[in-house]
Amino acid sequence: MVQIFGTRNIPVEVISHQKDQAGRSKYAKWIKSPDPISSPEAFKSFLIDYCKKQKVKSVVIPSMDQWAYLLAQCELEKKGIAYSVVDTTDTLTLLLNKDQFNRYCEEKGFSIPKIFTISDYTAIPDASFPLVAKPNFRMSPSNKADKANLTNEINKYRLCKFNSKEELASFIESTPQIIKERLVLQEYISGNSDCMITYGVYCENGKIIGDFEGRKVRGYPHDYGDCMVGKQEEIPEFIKQESVELLKELNYSGIAEVEYKIDSKKGSCHLIEINPRSWSWVGITQYTKHNLPLIAYQSKLGLPIQQNPDEVKGKEVYFRRRSYDRFNCIYRYKKSFPTWSMSIKDWKNSFKGKFVYDIEMAHQDYGQWIYTFLKNNFILYVNWFIRKK
Repeated sequence: MVQIFGTRNIPVEVISHQKDQAGRSKYAKWIKSPDPISSPEAFKSFLIDYCKKQKVKSVVIPSMDQWAYLLAQCELEKKGIAYSVVDTTDTLTLLLNKDQFNRYCEEKGFSIPKIFTISDYTAIPDASFPLVAKPNFRMSPSNKADKANLTNEINKYRLCKFNSKEELASFIESTPQIIKERLVLQEYISGNSDCMITYGVYCENGKIIGDFEGRKVRGYPHDYGDCMVGKQEEIPEFIKQESVELLKELNYSGIAEVEYKIDSKKGSCHLIEINPRSWSWVGITQYTKHNLPLIAYQSKLGLPIQQNPDEVKGKEVYFRRRSYDRFNCIYRYKKSFPTWSMSIKDWKNSFKGKFVYDIEMAHQDYGQWIYTFLKNNFILYVNWFIRKK
């Protein structure tokens, strides 16, 4: 997302407690902040003070749930010191709480996987299995020094799959209470990550200003993992209509990713969640009809929103995490999902004739590319060799 603005000569500052990939871009200046997870109040004070010192109002765009949650609490627009691309109403809290959002959707008649609490696991019908574990609310209010470690521990259990009540009981018996009380169990929808459909939007008070249609091509783990390859693709009309209806009902403002999954066995389609922020592969939109981060920026500043001159026509447009997808196809999928396993030659050929946005190598951002390449390959190959031995 940094490069979307930087290549258009729009000054970019990455505010984060660690430099990482975005902070190493030649298009950005890294601003070190307190850790928003372990020190949320310090982070909010820092952000408010920083925005107050700017000569002109900035447009602040969050990239993670924790950032979105705290940014909304800062009320920068209400204070008149900056523009925030985040919903500042109770809607944000609703979307970040899995159980609350699930109840809301069920009441409104939207098809969404059922949610169960771990405390009542004995009452879960056998027919509801398999189930997957998810953090109920990643940004639980806390100022404890161990909050960052707790959050990391909770995320280790994200998407753990339980095929039976016996497997779940074993998990419950061996898992610390502080972890269990922060997890919920969601009905598992059959199908791999390529069954995941994305409807991305930028909204203002429930009105869609720009949108994106696409789906995952590969994720890791293969069945429900993070997006390694995604593509622009027309989605079923009823999904788009339902998403528009839901966002209007919520009176939503900001960038969002509405995620659906098609059940590979039943053919039914289910709303999974709404991410109330820019998502991991939002950068693909810079090559589609609506460049969502740029539209959000223009809209907040009252600038005219024009047709995207960088839209790629006549070719399939792909997003790719080059290092990870290549490694997964050559090594990891051999055991976990052989269907996606391929040689390096076949992997390269699979993208021929397609426009590929490589997030690691985009816009000749060499400093960022070298850092990401070395970091990703070190983590991937070292871990793989250790496990192999």
